[in-house]
Amino acid sequence: PCFDDCGEICRFESVWMNMDDDDMDWIVKRGATTTTRTGPGDDASGNGLYVYLESSGDDCQRGKISELRTTCLEFGGEASGCQFSFQYHMYGRDMGNLSLEISTDGGLSWEVLWEASGDKGDQWIQQFIDLSAYKGMTGNLRFTGETGTGQRSDMALDDLTFFGSVIPAPEGITY
Repeated sequence: PCFDDCGEICRFESVWMNMDDDDMDWIVKRGATTTTRTGPGDDASGNGLYVYLESSGDDCQRGKISELRTTCLEFGGEASGCQFSFQYHMYGRDMGNLSLEISTDGGLSWEVLWEASGDKGDQWIQQFIDLSAYKGMTGNLRFTGETGTGQRSDMALDDLTFFGSVIPAPEGITY
């Protein structure tokens, strides 16, 4: 199956979670992905963990969709506003699609905030998203990754960082 360093499907200890109703899960990884000429050689800083979609192997089939979603967040913001930043890696000749969406109605509808497709080279790219239009609202973000047409479409995410958002009570964690 599509497991990796964990020996089982990796569980996140954070605001992000794999969804059960999609085709495959995001995998927590250290170091290079297993397929050559796709995916990162390491995380964005060079010595930590990242999450990725594995597009090769019997159970990690191509053309599959995976969703990584936040718990409920309250989009706030100080003078600097409410923002989200992340780094993404989309290297491989068969690369698929990656998008970031927001829902403020419990997941009934989703609005695209950002999207990318195709090979972006063997590099981490940082992206900033302005969430100030959602200030005072409660909602969820989700990344949707769709693997491409071949085994060289491993995509990855790292350094998912919120500025000016809160996990509503009981956790009450401010980012």
